[in-house]
Amino acid sequence: RWADVDVRACLLIFLLGFGAMSRADTIKYVDASISASGNGSSWTTAWKTLGEALTAARADEEAAATWTIRVAQGSYCPGTTQEATFLIDVDSLQIYGGYAGLQGGSTPDSRNIGTFETILTDLVPFTAPPVHVYHVVTIDDDIDDVDANGIPTTILDGVTIKLGRANGSGLNAGGGG
Repeated sequence: RWADVDVRACLLIFLLGFGAMSRADTIKYVDASISASGNGSSWTTAWKTLGEALTAARADEEAAATWTIRVAQGSYCPGTTQEATFLIDVDSLQIYGGYAGLQGGSTPDSRNIGTFETILTDLVPFTAPPVHVYHVVTIDDDIDDVDANGIPTTILDGVTIKLGRANGSGLNAGGGG
């Protein structure tokens, strides 16, 4: 009889423990000035591209309550083809540009969007003739998380979106940025 009580008590404690666990907020870092990508967990181990951070956020969407990506000053292109885009398709994803990053010396967390400009651009680097993406940023229309006040929890802040050449056909024929 005691064995039955112990098993039920342990099961209840086990289940309550899972209920009490909450998803933690995640902060990751992107810095185009680093020599090689790391795991994004700090400025010194930052990802080199925003695309890497977005891919990781998609893979970890259920584990984190909020994904915050801090992007250092510099220029970032979504990929190497015209169809490439920075696809924002994760609820509660917060992307903040304007950080000093490692170029900021001892203060990589300094944020000033005027001084430390973060540019999301359409120009694919090192291509001749130049290749331009159709859409620099695309926000999925299924993004719908809001906070208790009805304010969207997906944020893109402190970045400059430059160009975008939607000169293709179909969905790529308009709305370049």
